[in-house]
Amino acid sequence: MNQKNIEGIAIGERLLRYSEAAEILNISPFTLRHHVSKRKVPYVKIGNATRFIRSQLEQFILERSVSPKE
Repeated sequence: MNQKNIEGIAIGERLLRYSEAAEILNISPFTLRHHVSKRKVPYVKIGNATRFIRSQLEQFILERSVSPKE
Protein backbone atom coordinates (compact mmCIF):
# COMPACT_ATOMS: atom_id res chain seq x y z
CA MET A 1 0.00 0.00 0.00
CA ASN A 2 1.37 3.40 -0.97
CA GLN A 3 1.24 5.70 2.06
CA LYS A 4 2.14 9.38 2.25
CA ASN A 5 3.03 11.17 5.46
CA ILE A 6 1.48 14.48 6.42
CA GLU A 7 2.77 15.88 9.73
CA GLY A 8 3.62 12.38 10.96
CA ILE A 9 0.26 10.86 10.00
CA ALA A 10 0.33 8.02 7.52
CA ILE A 11 -2.39 8.64 4.96
CA GLY A 12 -4.08 5.33 4.36
CA GLU A 13 -3.79 4.39 8.03
CA ARG A 14 -7.03 2.67 9.10
CA LEU A 15 -9.33 4.92 11.10
CA LEU A 16 -10.52 3.58 14.45
CA ARG A 17 -14.00 3.58 15.92
CA TYR A 18 -14.80 4.64 19.48
CA SER A 19 -14.51 1.13 20.91
CA GLU A 20 -11.09 0.53 19.31
CA ALA A 21 -9.72 3.93 20.35
CA ALA A 22 -11.06 3.53 23.88
CA GLU A 23 -9.27 0.19 24.15
CA ILE A 24 -5.95 1.79 23.14
CA LEU A 25 -6.44 4.54 25.74
CA ASN A 26 -7.64 2.02 28.33
CA ILE A 27 -10.83 3.97 29.02
CA SER A 28 -14.49 3.27 28.35
CA PRO A 29 -16.11 4.40 25.08
CA PHE A 30 -18.40 6.59 27.21
CA THR A 31 -15.40 8.38 28.74
CA LEU A 32 -13.85 8.78 25.30
CA ARG A 33 -17.07 10.39 24.02
CA HIS A 34 -16.88 12.83 26.93
CA HIS A 35 -13.24 13.69 26.10
CA VAL A 36 -14.17 14.21 22.44
CA SER A 37 -17.00 16.56 23.43
CA LYS A 38 -14.45 18.59 25.42
CA ARG A 39 -11.86 18.34 22.58
CA LYS A 40 -9.33 16.70 24.91
CA VAL A 41 -8.27 13.95 22.48
CA PRO A 42 -7.38 14.11 18.77
CA TYR A 43 -10.10 12.88 16.41
CA VAL A 44 -11.28 13.13 12.81
CA LYS A 45 -14.79 14.03 11.69
CA ILE A 46 -16.04 12.50 8.45
CA GLY A 47 -19.60 13.65 8.00
CA ASN A 48 -21.33 12.67 11.22
CA ALA A 49 -18.81 9.93 12.00
CA THR A 50 -16.04 10.45 14.55
CA ARG A 51 -12.89 8.39 13.96
CA PHE A 52 -9.42 8.21 15.49
CA ILE A 53 -5.92 7.73 14.10
CA ARG A 54 -3.84 5.23 16.08
CA SER A 55 -0.57 7.17 15.68
CA GLN A 56 -2.22 10.34 17.02
CA LEU A 57 -3.57 8.45 20.04
CA GLU A 58 -0.14 6.95 20.71
CA GLN A 59 1.43 10.42 20.49
CA PHE A 60 -1.30 11.76 22.80
CA ILE A 61 -0.32 9.13 25.38
CA LEU A 62 3.41 9.84 25.05
CA GLU A 63 2.91 13.60 25.44
CA ARG A 64 1.13 13.02 28.76
CA SER A 65 3.69 10.65 30.19
CA VAL A 66 5.00 11.83 33.56
CA SER A 67 8.60 11.08 34.47
CA PRO A 68 9.36 9.98 38.03
CA LYS A 69 11.12 12.32 40.40
CA GLU A 70 14.76 11.63 41.09
